[in-house]
Amino acid sequence: MKNRFSKFFTILRFRDYSLRIKFLVSILLVSVLSVAVIGYFSYSRIQQFQSSLAGEFQTTVQQQSRQQLNDTARTEANNADQLLLALSTNVESLAAYRSNLYSRSSILATGSYWDGHTQMIQLAGGQYGNSKSDIASILIPNTISPDDSMIAELNTSAYLDFAVPGVMKSNQTIIAMYFISKEGATTYYPNISLAENVPADFDARTQPFYTIAAPKNNP
Repeated sequence: MKNRFSKFFTILRFRDYSLRIKFLVSILLVSVLSVAVIGYFSYSRIQQFQSSLAGEFQTTVQQQSRQQLNDTARTEANNADQLLLALSTNVESLAAYRSNLYSRSSILATGSYWDGHTQMIQLAGGQYGNSKSDIASILIPNTISPDDSMIAELNTSAYLDFAVPGVMKSNQTIIAMYFISKEGATTYYPNISLAENVPADFDARTQPFYTIAAPKNNP
């Protein structure tokens, strides 16, 4: 009650102040209000600036991230292109090498390096395989009876031993390479005992990786 009376008394007394004091008090009040208004707008502008700066920073980070992802994608795509080009070159070279072996089959088919007549083993399922000590796995499914022509083909293909392991060693992305003859015999690198790890009647010529490369489908 006393505090309220004091405030009321102060207001009443203000009327009795001199004009000079009233003027000074008015200027003081206007100054305080001006400082308050300026402070409020300054605070608002600072908040807007911070929000704008944060938005610009986020946009910049997003743009940099997208650019980095794009650059990484281009680099990886280029690396993949180079890898596929190298693989394609290797396969084409091996195809040319195998073609050269065909042209010399009258000599190579005799079995002076590797002879299927003595190296092929008939397994319990009726399929034929070869020794684990050989460089490549050989598979003849039980649906095929190997004859002299097929053995000659295998004897000739055995000379791939002098080319395929070197290609695989120079390109660590290659985990396997194989040659499938039109007679149905498969020569597979590395030696994984193929005949023991697939069904006895597995004929690679019926698989997509063979049919898509057959002359009638890929002249």
